[in-house]
Amino acid sequence: MPTPDEKLEALGYPLDRVPGPGAIYKPVVVDGNTIYVSGAVPVDGDKLMSKGKVPTEVSVADAQEAAALCAANNLRVVRQEIGSLEKIERVLRITGYVNSEPDFTDPHIVVNGAPN
Repeated sequence: MPTPDEKLEALGYPLDRVPGPGAIYKPVVVDGNTIYVSGAVPVDGDKLMSKGKVPTEVSVADAQEAAALCAANNLRVVRQEIGSLEKIERVLRITGYVNSEPDFTDPHIVVNGAPN
């Protein structure tokens, strides 16, 4: 069975593509046995991969891919901080924000694009 690190790479998210912070803050804070991770935007390297409102400017499918990239970026910064994703026992909370049109009622479908 693959490790979480191997699974992330197999999904197409190389572990060495850790995004840098977007401002002056620490993207990962470890407090005892709890890790807090700041938000993420869908960047690959230094390129923003998606922007715009769902579903008029960005399709739901493309927004799901952006959500997956955000989740992968969060996992990559955590791994950089703690050394291996195998150290994670469970996830306590995930919050996703979707830039959408006011009448869009499926942001959960977008956020569910994040890999398990």
